[in-house]
Amino acid sequence: MDNILFLSGLGLTIGLKSTLQFFTKPKNYKGTISFGAGLLLVLIGWPFFGMLLEAYGFIVLFSTLEAIEEKEFQC
Repeated sequence: MDNILFLSGLGLTIGLKSTLQFFTKPKNYKGTISFGAGLLLVLIGWPFFGMLLEAYGFIVLFSTLEAIEEKEFQC
C-alpha cells in the first residue's frame, strides 16, 4: 500500500504528465522496471524480494536527480 501512496503522491506533487515523463525516460528504464517488478512481487506474496527490488529501483531512479541538481546550480 505504501508503494501506491508513493506513486500517487508523486503524481499529485509534480503532476501526472511530469510523473509519466520521469518514469518513461530512457535513462530511467532500469529503475522503473525494477520498481515495477518489485511492486508486482510484493502484490503476489513475496514481500522480502519485492522490497529489495523496489529499493534498488528507487535508488537507481532517484540517483539521477543529484546529478541534475549539481548541473543546475553551477555558475
